[in-house]
Amino acid sequence: MIIRAVHEKDAEKLSQLSAQLGYPTSLEKTIENIRQINADYNQVTFVAECENTVAGWIQLQKRVSIV
Repeated sequence: MIIRAVHEKDAEKLSQLSAQLGYPTSLEKTIENIRQINADYNQVTFVAECENTVAGWIQLQKRVSIV
């Protein structure tokens, strides 16, 4: 298994996985979201790739809090 940063080429598989989890998202919207995430230094998404197939993802966001 390989853990790596998300790329636009992952959009189709991520869209399919999202739908399986009950969050259907179009391919176009998934690509748009990946572009926005990759342009934002306060967040990052990693994918888990198994046998050259994206099997899952995790998204992290930096948040600042008073407490």
